[in-house]
Amino acid sequence: MAKAGALQDLFEESMTGIRAKQLDAFAAFRREAMQGNGFSPEVERAAGRANHEEHAARKEYLDRLHPLEKEAEAILTDPQRKLLSAPAGAIQALARVMTPHRPRRFRLQGELSNVVRKLHRMSDAEFGLKRDDLVRELKRAMNWDTSVEADPAACLLRIHEAMAEIRKLPKDKLHEAAPEILDRVKPLTERQRIGRELREIYKQKHGAASPLGHFLASPETRELMAKMYGLKLEGKPTPTGAAYREVYQEKEHAEARLERLRREINLLNLCNGMYFSKHQMLHIAAAAREAGERRKCPEPDLAKTSDYANTLRIVWWCIDRGVPIPESVTHRMIKLARESRRLKLKKAGEVKDLGECVERILFESQKAVLFDYSACLIPPRDLRDPVRVGQANDRSGQVRFLERVRRIPYGVWEERRERIVEEALSRAEEAGGKFPEKERAECKERLMKLLTRVRKMEAAAFELEKEDLAKEMDGFNRMEKLRERLKEMQGEEAIVQGKIRAFLLDPCLGELLAERLDRLKRKEEMKSVNLDDVSPAPSCKNGGCAVHD
Repeated sequence: MAKAGALQDLFEESMTGIRAKQLDAFAAFRREAMQGNGFSPEVERAAGRANHEEHAARKEYLDRLHPLEKEAEAILTDPQRKLLSAPAGAIQALARVMTPHRPRRFRLQGELSNVVRKLHRMSDAEFGLKRDDLVRELKRAMNWDTSVEADPAACLLRIHEAMAEIRKLPKDKLHEAAPEILDRVKPLTERQRIGRELREIYKQKHGAASPLGHFLASPETRELMAKMYGLKLEGKPTPTGAAYREVYQEKEHAEARLERLRREINLLNLCNGMYFSKHQMLHIAAAAREAGERRKCPEPDLAKTSDYANTLRIVWWCIDRGVPIPESVTHRMIKLARESRRLKLKKAGEVKDLGECVERILFESQKAVLFDYSACLIPPRDLRDPVRVGQANDRSGQVRFLERVRRIPYGVWEERRERIVEEALSRAEEAGGKFPEKERAECKERLMKLLTRVRKMEAAAFELEKEDLAKEMDGFNRMEKLRERLKEMQGEEAIVQGKIRAFLLDPCLGELLAERLDRLKRKEEMKSVNLDDVSPAPSCKNGGCAVHD
């Protein structure tokens, strides 16, 4: 914990300087994005550098935290590991650890609960006779989708093994272990499998801290553990009172400003590529304001808020003195926290009608831009369209790679083509995740054929087709392939509607469009000036005007 705390302190120190750079760079970038006339090289470089510094610092921090998570996980007991692996704050995690263990309510509900209980109390003879019937009952209760079974025989074998494992469980462990056993045997749907693989690729590229990692690195956890067990831990002490407010409020204020700037830049990038008419801007701004009003959380229930605060005080008192927390108090705290989150989520789905209204005023070309849009702070250049929208469809890197391949001398290509293709595929896997072994061999063969075809093309034909050839290179980026597959499963209409609700109905966009409409209004009100009617200023040379010179 001391190592994780020291690592967290170093990361926060580096982020303090990076945030200051980002605030200046992103504010300048936002001003140029609002004008919609492109970006100056200096402003673009400063924003890109500040953004990259944050990603690099965070990746380094997470890579160094990961071994500490493994080290801590190795010395924890199974109950501690499960409690600290649940997504929760430091206080909730400590509360779970310090609550005396008692059998909890059975987690499986309805028909599945009945089937598992029946399976557990059957005699061996009865189980042998009714095993096939139980398999069918389990599948029905679990909403089992047989279409996703890659190997039905292997699935059936896993179900039999799971049933045998459940039957061996002690009665007091049935409520806890049975759901985990059944989760392991149920095959994932294609959407679940793709989602899991995309999360793994993202974690590989950018790093990610587990709930246990957050728990270890939390300054509050460090101080609490030191106080509870009399440990002397290294690292900066957590500020309290006025010092706490000054340090953390300043950090939260800077992070909130950065989050706002990022959001505005992303939305402005989208607006600049959508070419909204004045009529569209008026309607979308009004719809975004209405969506913001509908999404507002209801006024807090003062009685429940007070109850939650009192419950947290009791939890804190128990943690501070190292005494067990009553189970009723822990359950009360978690229940009130869930109710608070539920109120916030309740308003999320109440803007569907506004999304449909906005979709009706968009042109098909605008829907196509929205369908391909992927939020990106600094959008790529597209020589065919000077407006930069999002990171989707940026294939300049693939084009440059194909041009380099065409310039390789014949003898060098014949000698080293296997190595060139292998290195190109490895770089693609670094950017988009590794392929399974079977797919990798097929991808390598396809890449060899593509590069051979590119080398044989005439110069004029290559210039005409290089964008399409670069698009074929997307097939060697596993992450992009998975995303495209998800798009096919969702359908274009659902994706466009989802992005309308996420971006065009953002209240922040309503404010940006109002600002842009105000600029247009002021521009229309400006009157042309006849320079011949303007009297020269005293500082003008010889009483004349430089315009006429």
